[in-house]
Amino acid sequence: MPEPRLQERKPFTVLGVYRRLDPRTADWQDIWANQFGARRAEIEPFATDDSVYGVYIESDEPGLDDFWAGMAVEGVEQAPEGLSLCPIGGCLEAVFECTLPTLGATWGHIHQEWLPASEYRHGCHEAGFERFPPGCDQAGTPMTVHVPIVKR
Repeated sequence: MPEPRLQERKPFTVLGVYRRLDPRTADWQDIWANQFGARRAEIEPFATDDSVYGVYIESDEPGLDDFWAGMAVEGVEQAPEGLSLCPIGGCLEAVFECTLPTLGATWGHIHQEWLPASEYRHGCHEAGFERFPPGCDQAGTPMTVHVPIVKR
C-alpha cells in the first residue's frame, strides 16, 4: 500500500445526517442511500465542492463513533431539523488514497500497520473522514481517507 501524504488540514464544516454507530456493523447502504440521499438536495446549495464526506469522531462510548454523512458547506449558521453541523478542526493529517472496493483494507492497513510502525499516533480528539469525490463508485476512481495524527 502506498505511503500517505502528510499535510496540514484547514478547518471546515460538514452538514449532514448524524448517527452514533459501530462502524463495523453499521448499515452503510441505508445511511448513504436512504438517510443522506433523502436530504442531499437540501445540503447541495451550501456545498463547497461536489464530494461527500463520511466523518468519524470517537465517542465517549467504547466501540462507537459519532458519524456524519454529509457535504462540506459554508454559510450555514443552523442545521435544518434532522441534519447536524460538524465543525472539523485544523490539524496534521495523513491522507491515504484508495478506491471504494479497497476502503476496508485501507482502514485495516492504517490501524494495523501504518500507525503502529510510524512516528505518529491517531489524533483521537480530531475528526477523521473519508472523502468521496464524484465517480468514486466507478472501478478505479480514487477517494481519500484523512486520519488526524500527532507525533508520539
